[in-house]
Amino acid sequence: MKKQNKIVLDSPKVKDGNKLYCQFNCSGKVSKYFKEDTFYMKVNANIESVPKSILAIPALSNICPVAWLTGADIYVEEIDGEFLKALNAVKKSFQVLYPKHSFKGDIKYKRIKRNKRYGKKKSGLFFSGGVDSVTAYIRKQNQKPYLLTVRGADIPLSEKEGWVKVRDNNKQFAKENGLYPLFIQSNFRSFLNESNLNKHSSLVIH
Repeated sequence: MKKQNKIVLDSPKVKDGNKLYCQFNCSGKVSKYFKEDTFYMKVNANIESVPKSILAIPALSNICPVAWLTGADIYVEEIDGEFLKALNAVKKSFQVLYPKHSFKGDIKYKRIKRNKRYGKKKSGLFFSGGVDSVTAYIRKQNQKPYLLTVRGADIPLSEKEGWVKVRDNNKQFAKENGLYPLFIQSNFRSFLNESNLNKHSSLVIH
């Protein structure tokens, strides 16, 4: 019997106050595009009081594009209402950019949560410390954004020396400008099978 092409995301779990774990199970053809079955994120802030529908956002943000590309449905217990609207807008944008591909796959949820305390009071800026991110900061400096520096993106999780240098430089930049730096460590790239994804996406795009 052919397995249903789907991803089932378990309820997010927080450990030690600042470590987020989102385990998921894949079946069908989407399975070959993941190397791990757990998305994790560590941040220098306490996230224990954050609603589960908000905590699921980082994992869903990285899982959904893969699901759309392969036509897999995603199952979750609950999802933030504003985030769901944003996801649908992103999906439509992909469909416009790549009209030859359908980008199927839907989010199946039991509950939509309205998290009114979150969203519009503070802005954030992904900040590597390079020219582009400094320029982006200059444009948003009146908003006093959180500076978000990610380990696991351009800087691999295995690169310790380079990460320490970037972290220290960005700490100093934040201090000089009266900002709060957030340092995020995540496997959001390494949990994907990028080799298989690149092969698949090249067929879709071309």
